[in-house]
Amino acid sequence: TSWLKSFFWGCGSVTMLETVASWFGDDAADAISGGGCGGRRPVKQGPWPEPFPERGLENGFGENHCFLNATIQALWNLQTFRDSFTAAPEHCHVPAVQDAQPPHEGADSVIGTEDISPEPRVSDAEVPDYVVVPLEFDTRTKMGIFWRGDTVSRVTPGSPADQVGVRPGWRCLAVNGQEVGEDAKAAIREAKQQGTLVIHFQLVVQDAGGDPPQPSSSTAVKIHPPISPEASCCYCALKSIFANYRFGDHTVLPPDVLRMALSKSFEKEKRFRLGDMEDACETMEALFASFHSGPGSSGRSAEADTQCTPVCVPHKVFGHSVVELRRCSACTYTADPVTTPSFVLRVYVAEVIEPLRRGVKLAKALRSAFESTDGTNCPRCASKSSMVRERFLVEAPKSFVVSLVWPTRAPKAASTWALVAAVEPFLDPASVFQYDNRMGKLKRMAFRGLVCFGGRHYVATFWNWSQRCWTVFNDKNVSHVADWSQLARGTLYRGAMVPTLMFFENIPDDLPKEDLEAFEECMESIKQAPPGGGDGFDCAIS
Repeated sequence: TSWLKSFFWGCGSVTMLETVASWFGDDAADAISGGGCGGRRPVKQGPWPEPFPERGLENGFGENHCFLNATIQALWNLQTFRDSFTAAPEHCHVPAVQDAQPPHEGADSVIGTEDISPEPRVSDAEVPDYVVVPLEFDTRTKMGIFWRGDTVSRVTPGSPADQVGVRPGWRCLAVNGQEVGEDAKAAIREAKQQGTLVIHFQLVVQDAGGDPPQPSSSTAVKIHPPISPEASCCYCALKSIFANYRFGDHTVLPPDVLRMALSKSFEKEKRFRLGDMEDACETMEALFASFHSGPGSSGRSAEADTQCTPVCVPHKVFGHSVVELRRCSACTYTADPVTTPSFVLRVYVAEVIEPLRRGVKLAKALRSAFESTDGTNCPRCASKSSMVRERFLVEAPKSFVVSLVWPTRAPKAASTWALVAAVEPFLDPASVFQYDNRMGKLKRMAFRGLVCFGGRHYVATFWNWSQRCWTVFNDKNVSHVADWSQLARGTLYRGAMVPTLMFFENIPDDLPKEDLEAFEECMESIKQAPPGGGDGFDCAIS
């Protein structure tokens, strides 16, 4: 199954797993996905300290993938989301293909993301005639492909092309994004001089008799053509990336399939376009909305208060509801309660920075901010600035995503340090919110990590339970830091990185006590005073 893995990594589609199973058996499909359409072998959910691969994510020059890379790393490192998402069923965007016939000899099947048939489907029982697979080759070595016009006639055993599964009968559609005529060799020779060689191959999936269908010029493949339903599905795209985290052989993975899916889903809004820079928090919310709205929807109008059946993964993991109650401190007047369901908890740093600079811990500062006066007068007794707001947690999540809203894009280092130094290893939601006793005792949460922004660049850092250290994800570079103080002083303070997303996660019952003690010791290594003194705070409320 090694060549199937390579195509799964390169193409990013999981909706053709049934076809793979019908041709090669369930074991082959399970080997590359750990499950699939039809509910085969469920993903094993082991104890939290179980080591999972740490992989980097590509971010080429001008691609601006860093905001997406940090988001992917955050979701992967949250066990509650990772387990729920990998165990969730696949989206099946194509008709069931249990009765599909094996491909004709000389055109092996692969998993692909694009369906570029020139004619629309005429029957729900039909399956795609062919798929398109992009492969990148090293321009310094011979591929080992013999061509007959634009079709592969023979592949040298053991060559790079043979190792990734290229087979006779495959047709070259494009080289480096340019359409190829009848002479593929000439196009490849010219592309090698540019130093980059990406070939889009066309493969027949179901032999309909005769030669493979020829795409028209209007449907010719391009470098980024997310035109099929699964190619514009963010859910399937992230499924593909997570599968490669678990089963892939590469230490650095491309996030392109998810970037293209986001770009296609928000095409009308002109957001997440290839090469554009976006906000990591807005990206995470866009993904949650897309997963919540289900297959076939862009997710642009999906809100957390919309009911979903069955319950979507974002609701299972991040869904929480907060009731805000405004009352007058001078009389008995109480305004109507406002319930706000959400996936992300927003915190305005300007409201908490004053107690933080005095050494107050984050949980207590949040409680004070959530229960402060809102500066308005009572509509009944007209008392000035007497309205007090209180927040009640009526639905608790498994993981909190806290969005830190700064009053300026470049806060001073002292403000950043005050926030970082105030973070405690564990968070009791009852110390932040009031809550209904009928909910039972709220589970204690562990601080898991951050997504930080600085200099038009995003990085993510998360605690690694198995190695008992902090892992810093900076695109393709993955490094480890021994303790919280070292991380805060180096990456955050001296690196001028500003935390924009903060993550807390329920502590599982089976987590060893020594792991909790080691984490607590690491977090307590930080000193309250910033390195070299401070240069003032810039986040005070005006």
